[in-house]
Amino acid sequence: MSRTACLISVGLFAVATFMAGTAIAQKSADTLRVAITEPFPTLSPYFNPATEASFINQAVFQRLIGYDERNSKYVPVVAKSWKRVNDTTLEFDLFDDIKFHNGDALTADDVVYTFRYVADPKVNFRNKQYYLWVKNVEKLGPYKIRVTAKEFNALDLFHFAFRGQVEDAKVHEKLDDRAEYGRKTPVGSGPYKVTKFDRNSGVSLTRSTTFKSGPYERAPIKNLEALFITDPQTQIAQLLTDNVDLVFNVAPDNAKALDANPNIDVTVIDSLTGLYLMFDGLGRSSNKALADVRVRKAMAMAIDRDALIKNVVPGGSVARRLDAMCFDSMEACGYTLKPPAYDPDGAKKLLAEAGYPNGFDFVLDTQIRARDVAQAIGGMLYRVGIRTTVNTVNTIIMFKRWEDGEVQGLLNNSPAGNWPDASKLLDNVFGVAARDTIRDPVILKGIEAGFGSHDPAKRKAEYTTVFNRINELTSHLPISSVPVVWAHLKTVKIDSNPLSETQSNVTDVFWK
Repeated sequence: MSRTACLISVGLFAVATFMAGTAIAQKSADTLRVAITEPFPTLSPYFNPATEASFINQAVFQRLIGYDERNSKYVPVVAKSWKRVNDTTLEFDLFDDIKFHNGDALTADDVVYTFRYVADPKVNFRNKQYYLWVKNVEKLGPYKIRVTAKEFNALDLFHFAFRGQVEDAKVHEKLDDRAEYGRKTPVGSGPYKVTKFDRNSGVSLTRSTTFKSGPYERAPIKNLEALFITDPQTQIAQLLTDNVDLVFNVAPDNAKALDANPNIDVTVIDSLTGLYLMFDGLGRSSNKALADVRVRKAMAMAIDRDALIKNVVPGGSVARRLDAMCFDSMEACGYTLKPPAYDPDGAKKLLAEAGYPNGFDFVLDTQIRARDVAQAIGGMLYRVGIRTTVNTVNTIIMFKRWEDGEVQGLLNNSPAGNWPDASKLLDNVFGVAARDTIRDPVILKGIEAGFGSHDPAKRKAEYTTVFNRINELTSHLPISSVPVVWAHLKTVKIDSNPLSETQSNVTDVFWK
């Protein structure tokens, strides 16, 4: 056990008696306090789709429709029914009794306004490409809309189930800067409403009294405080002194020590968040060695993914090794070629063949949540002569460096499965030219072909070509799933079988 883990283990028992009384007090106050590692500037799912923000905003905003991942079917949320008029046209009938948290009725006007706004080419945000397929959104009646696509879109319903959050048009259109909707006036229609938003300290939520229960249950806990605490060790200290009730993404050593405390439980649930390593295959950065496929293969061969999962990936006991840039459970995920196997001796020979017998210097960018894994990868690469520096940045800076071509390598802890279709990560990585670090015609052609059919079998056949080609070129190295590791007071219970497998949110947390 590490020195840090030993110190935590001692501290666990030192505060046990103190916590026993105060934890009960927090339960009686019906207020859950959650530590957030990466502060978010807005709750808007459009302007900030980061993982920890999604943990909150999914409970604040409702989507047009939902997706029951356990039974692989779409379910009503804001829309009670829908039909496909033709390959490019969908019509939705809305419930007529949904209200926003401020009491405004949610009508077709709000849905039309929201989707026109996010599809407007003049409105810029990070994942804009996901909305540019919309040609027109029409109001057919007070509670009926029609959406027309510019061209065939195999994933149109998925977009509304996973990215179709509806916002209050009356509030939104009055803002001088409409991008501020998720910070100044984050009005949704979900089970929780926002009572305070401070971009420096955190967010306060309370149970909505206007929420109409659908496939998602009412808020199980009355109040929630999302506290911005960027340092993981500080989060644990706050948990031990009863200043927070719940911490997630806990490192393995810390999770083991915390689990020994009689007042704390550690809950591990696997997820469809994926960990993958991206290489600058185009040589856009200062490191031109990565443009050589032999170098990329050698780096992949130097990395023992099974050892990473067992020893470093949080929740590695339930994590799944990934052999493609998708999860086997996703629709249209297929591959027959796996990444290069672990072979450090072979890696050294391949580096020498490529002209780097003494290795080279390498900078690996990553996020806070994946820092420990990145450092372990750096150690493995060092053994074959690649001298690695880990550069830890927040999500916003990561995307900027990536799109500006400054990244040599990127270990990305990505919510790749925040919808259960194999296109998600492909779209995120290759759908934006500035993020495509290989620009291979076989990959791009296969993605386009897979996107051109509603037939899952045809789409899987096309994507198999894509995922095989990614592994052949070693443009990216898939590592594993990233389970959610929760450390929490024993008065807290985490739903281990929520409606959504892709991403938990605050409605999956209960009092015992």
